[in-house]
Amino acid sequence: MNKQIKLDKDMLYSRERGYGFITETIRDLDKTLKIPELNSGFDILYWYMDHEISRIMEDEDGCYVEGVLSHGSTTSVSVPLFFKLDVESEGNYLITLKLKAGKEGVKSLTLFGGRRHLCFHDRNLESKEELTYSFLVNVSDIIPRDYTKPWMDRSVDFTLIGDGIRISQVQIQSVESKTIFLAGDSTVTDQPSGYPYEPYACYCGWGQSLSAYLSTEVAVSNHAHSGLTTESFKSEGHYDILTRLAKPGDIVLFQFGHNDQKLEHLKAEEGYRNNLICYMKECKKAGLFPVLVTPLSRNTWREDGTDYVDLLVDYDKACKRIGDEYHIPVIDLHKRSKDFILEHGLEKSKRYFYPGDYTHSNDFGGYLFASFVADEMKKIPELSKYLTDKPKALIPEDTLVLPQKPMNAVYDTPPEHAAGYQIPFSGVYAKSPADVTKELEFLCGFSKM
Repeated sequence: MNKQIKLDKDMLYSRERGYGFITETIRDLDKTLKIPELNSGFDILYWYMDHEISRIMEDEDGCYVEGVLSHGSTTSVSVPLFFKLDVESEGNYLITLKLKAGKEGVKSLTLFGGRRHLCFHDRNLESKEELTYSFLVNVSDIIPRDYTKPWMDRSVDFTLIGDGIRISQVQIQSVESKTIFLAGDSTVTDQPSGYPYEPYACYCGWGQSLSAYLSTEVAVSNHAHSGLTTESFKSEGHYDILTRLAKPGDIVLFQFGHNDQKLEHLKAEEGYRNNLICYMKECKKAGLFPVLVTPLSRNTWREDGTDYVDLLVDYDKACKRIGDEYHIPVIDLHKRSKDFILEHGLEKSKRYFYPGDYTHSNDFGGYLFASFVADEMKKIPELSKYLTDKPKALIPEDTLVLPQKPMNAVYDTPPEHAAGYQIPFSGVYAKSPADVTKELEFLCGFSKM
């Protein structure tokens, strides 16, 4: 496949056309366009539901999105520009965008490819400055959250966020390249985000930020999912998709532990160890290159914030022992993330986690923890060749404020037809210190401190 498309503002997505811009109205016409894993990974915040806030505009420099609030006023808040292209088959696709800044320039341009995989962030363009940028996207079937069977995915999405950015041309071509497959839990998975976009207030697995550190010689195919263990990754069918798609020479990164530690039969030196060893042997037999990733550390402290509780130390040690015994490379994310948390302390580390959460990172944290993975990849010759120069850091403000429902919101509470919609930030600071201590005690029952 090799297609070049010159864009105009009326080029809205349809199945018949096979490509086009995605707006709220287009998404509402087809329920499959609302499944994050089959699309861009973004969904509108409930207070704007049933309202068009993405208006595609055009000038001499190209197409752009204008944010429109409920009473017709325009806004420069972070309303993304979404585009979708249908493809013929699973595989890796090279996307090349022709971009240009408007007369006011562009500050803090961010690009996501596929299922909200970060390509770059915080790029500034001067007035009328042009940028041609290429990135890889992997297309593969996937089992979406809340579903039990694989869904066929045959599309490439990309998302631009940046006031003033114009796009005039898209080129897509299928390519033969290596793929890094990811197997893991919610700390690795492709997490969705609400929009208007706020990087502090959305979940983010490090796996969806890893692409920002990689060249266009390798694509990322993320099959990690929330709630998975070393056992359920296989029993629920995710591993079957991975092994069907992976080709000899491809790379598979495994990071589990956060959910294994909740189950008695998946203790670090028992079920967890045995399952990982099986994965390592099967990957090697298939000609794949398996890599163990020690589990991301939680931001878990006792109530006064002076005593850190390492809930995953046994799983960290088990990974390293397996690596030594079976000559498997190990990326020591546990130590890197723990050292960072200890250096910054409980409160400052919170800025890198979803509000009120001590396990799951936000976009700042996902990007940071992906940088630790990339740094560790430098030590592994089979992986280091795919790294680019390290991009600049994404550092949150010292004080972060949750997005607030606007005065002109369409809905004050989620409407009835939004059944199953996750209310943003609900119960965010509801847990008492005693509640958190109980959770830690439960987890510690399966992990030494």
